[in-house]
Amino acid sequence: MEERHRQLRESGRELAVSWALCAVCLVGHFSHFFAAKAPWIHVFHSIGFHLSLSLFTLLGPGRQLILDGLKSLLKTTPNMNTLVGLGALSSFTVSSFAALVPKLGWKAFFEEPIMLIAFVLLGRNLEQRAKIKATSDMAGLLSLLPPKARLLVNNEETEAGSVVEVPSESLSIGDQIIVLPGDRIPADGVVRAGRSTVDESSFTGEPLPVTKVPGSEVAAGSINLNGTLTMEVQRPGGETSMADIVRLVEEAQSREAPVQRLADKVAGHFTYGVMAASAATFTFWSLYGAHILPPALYQGSSVSLALQLACSVLVGTSLGAKRGLLLRGGNILEKFAMVNTVVFDKTGTLTVGRPVVTNIITAPCMKSAISR
Repeated sequence: MEERHRQLRESGRELAVSWALCAVCLVGHFSHFFAAKAPWIHVFHSIGFHLSLSLFTLLGPGRQLILDGLKSLLKTTPNMNTLVGLGALSSFTVSSFAALVPKLGWKAFFEEPIMLIAFVLLGRNLEQRAKIKATSDMAGLLSLLPPKARLLVNNEETEAGSVVEVPSESLSIGDQIIVLPGDRIPADGVVRAGRSTVDESSFTGEPLPVTKVPGSEVAAGSINLNGTLTMEVQRPGGETSMADIVRLVEEAQSREAPVQRLADKVAGHFTYGVMAASAATFTFWSLYGAHILPPALYQGSSVSLALQLACSVLVGTSLGAKRGLLLRGGNILEKFAMVNTVVFDKTGTLTVGRPVVTNIITAPCMKSAISR
C-alpha cells in the first residue's frame, strides 16, 4: 500500500508539472491580446520558447512513459505507451525541423506533445487513485481486527492467571486470551471458558448475535457482547479467516477476465495497425503533399482501447467484498451479466434486522369474541 501511495505522489508531481506547462502554452496563445500593454509577453509565443517547453515535457513528465513505450516496441510488444511516445516524438521532430529550417514552410506543433502527455498522465493518475481506493477498502476489512489482545499468562515468572496486553500479531497457536464484553476478538479460536453472545455480522452477515459456550468456535473481527470469554488461539494474525477473505479478493483482482485478454490481444494488433497507418500517412505527404502530417499516432493513442478493465475488476471485487459478496475473479464478475435469477439459501440475509408488523391474523374463536 505504501508503495502505491509513493507512486501516486510521483504521478501527482508529474501531472502538476505537465499541466503547468500546458498553462504556459495557453498564455502564449493569448499573448497577442496583451501585447499592447506588455510587449515582453510575446516571448511566450515564440517558437524557441515553445520548443524548450516541449523538450522539457519529453525529458521530464513524459520521460518514463516514452521509455516504456520504446522498450515495448523493441521487445515487439507495443502498447498504448508506444503510440503516445511515438506520437509525441514525431510531432517534436517535425516541429524541430520546421523551426530550424524555415524555408521548408512546415508548421510547428510544439504544443501537441505537451498536451498529449498531460492528458495521458491525467488518465493514469485517476486510474491509480481508483486502485488505491479499492485497495483501501480491503485494508478496511483488516482494520476490524483489534491491535491489542489480553494474553492469559501462567508461568513461574509471573503470577498465575495474570493478564498481559500484547500486540495481536504476536499471538501464537495455543495461547489463552481473555475477551471482555465489547471487545473485538483478535484471532480465530475456540472458547474454553465463559458464556456470551457474539456479533458476527461483520464476518457472516447474520444480524442476530450467536451464543458462544465452551467448545464453540469464534472468528477474528467479531464482537463479544455481554460476557467474558476465555479462548484458545487456533489461527492468529495473517492466518485468520478475515485475512483469508482479503487474500481471496486480492487473488480475484489479479485474475484476468476473458474480456481483458481479448482487449490486450486487440490492443496489440491495433498498435501495429496505427503505426502502419501513420507510416503510410507520412510517406504519402512526403511524396505528394506540401507538408508532412503525422496525426494518425495521436488519433490512435487517444482511443480508449485500454478500457481500464483491470481497474474495473479491482474496484468491483473490492466493493463486493466490502458488502459481503466474494467474487473469485474477473471471469465471475463478467458472467454476472448473464444472471437472471438469484436464489438465497437462508433467511435473514436480505433483512435489515428491524422486524415490523405486516399483518394480524386472529383465530376463529377470537373473531366471535371480538365481534361481541
